[in-house]
Amino acid sequence: MPLKKKSNPNHLAWFFVIIIGVSIGSCSGGDDDLAYADLSGFWVTDNPRYAGCALELKEDIIIFHTSENGTVVNFIKDIDSTPEEQGLLYKIEYKDTESQYFNLSLYFNPSADGGQIRFKHQKEIVWKRLSREIE
Repeated sequence: MPLKKKSNPNHLAWFFVIIIGVSIGSCSGGDDDLAYADLSGFWVTDNPRYAGCALELKEDIIIFHTSENGTVVNFIKDIDSTPEEQGLLYKIEYKDTESQYFNLSLYFNPSADGGQIRFKHQKEIVWKRLSREIE
């Protein structure tokens, strides 16, 4: 009588871990879509410290406009969002043209005037979305 090979419970557990991981990974694009809808646009603040500065967010690009450095274009690699008491916290990972990676964390709050963002490390400074670029 041939012996039946028993299933190894560890193999079955790993199979489910892989299936769940693939399922979660395939759904991660939602953060990017939500982020694009919330964050896309041209953002400025009336804080005098940042006069002449702006932040521009597009689908895969984050651009810093400053009076000292001009326009600096960076490429978004990943966006994650987490609901927090202060609003929706977005963590943006981006790289510059020299392939150095950076992180930017900011809170988004929807409002009647197009929304507001606040950098996590500067919660007191409000950035508002403009419908046009600074000239």
